[in-house]
Amino acid sequence: MLRSRPSLSAVALAGGALVGGAALIAAQPPGGGPPGRTHTITQSNGKPDLVPATERPPGKARVAISERGESRVIFTAGLPDHLVGAFPNRGNPNQIATRRTTYRVPLNPEPADRVTEGGPAVFGIAVNGVVFDPGAAEFYGEGGGPGGPGGRPDGPGGRPPFPPPGGRGGFGPPNGGPPGGGGPGGGGPGGGGPGGGGPGGQAGGQAGGERWQYEALSGAVPLGLDANHAHVQPTGAYHYHGLPTGLLENLGWRAGSHSPLIGWAADGFPIYAKTGFADLQDADSAVKTLRSSYRLKQGNRSDGPGQPGGAYDGTFTADYEYVEDEGDLDECNGRQCVTPEFPDGTYAYFLTDDWPVIPRQFRGTPSRDFLRGPQQGGR
Repeated sequence: MLRSRPSLSAVALAGGALVGGAALIAAQPPGGGPPGRTHTITQSNGKPDLVPATERPPGKARVAISERGESRVIFTAGLPDHLVGAFPNRGNPNQIATRRTTYRVPLNPEPADRVTEGGPAVFGIAVNGVVFDPGAAEFYGEGGGPGGPGGRPDGPGGRPPFPPPGGRGGFGPPNGGPPGGGGPGGGGPGGGGPGGGGPGGQAGGQAGGERWQYEALSGAVPLGLDANHAHVQPTGAYHYHGLPTGLLENLGWRAGSHSPLIGWAADGFPIYAKTGFADLQDADSAVKTLRSSYRLKQGNRSDGPGQPGGAYDGTFTADYEYVEDEGDLDECNGRQCVTPEFPDGTYAYFLTDDWPVIPRQFRGTPSRDFLRGPQQGGR
């Protein structure tokens, strides 16, 4: 089954080499977060310009993971346990700061009846306490006022309310309570857009009212990612947009072995990176590099009013589509399988070399602890 990839309303930041002209314009991203920025870039080289990770974080990494009742409780200071890039830098004016936060996820998660889009939430948290936040508050568009690189731009203020728990876009309490009904418009977080599915839905499309969101790792917008594919929000929060290189090195990840456990998703399922057992149910089987089931769409984007035009090249989230059984993983970039930590089997997410790298959808019911608060999200 082939399914077009909807735009996601995640709000974090991107980094990469600039290709083409950019008009920086204030915009309010759907799904929450501070105002995003818009640009007129339509193509990219797919190679983000990474800042070398040569600096020590401003403090010690602190993370404590415990089990309380039906929840896994994760306390973090938000600082990584590996070297980072120099922040501020040319593409990111923000400085890393301690961010003491407590997250709760279901201890015994269950797959939900329907997939939940990750729009207004960070995807999960690494075992070192740094969050996985793949989206970008960068959008295609014209008009409005300028915004500074990597900072909170001028323009319309305020933020829409968080969506209520609900169906395909639903967020539950920390222990994974039942989701409610979907919002108006077809089930994206907070309701669908004019196109029928809206951000997070499977129906509709960019021409139907959704916004063209830039991909964080596309190389389209230069925002100062470091060699860990991470950088800093205006709040001081250091966060991963791609493969956490330094973390994988610290955990001893090797291509010929099953990935170590690298984190927990907001719905409570484990997160691994790149490698898993070839046989889903056999821990004695060979190890293979897992492939996502997404690919670039063929042809060109619409070039009508408000549309970027140009070839599908990965500049935008909506340049990708899901093709069932194209790779090893499902639409959430996960699978039901055995792992070293779960010999009896579990649903597990995998970071991949190919898009989406970090998953963009949840198989279970994500905890509301991972929704972005008023001072989160931004670049």
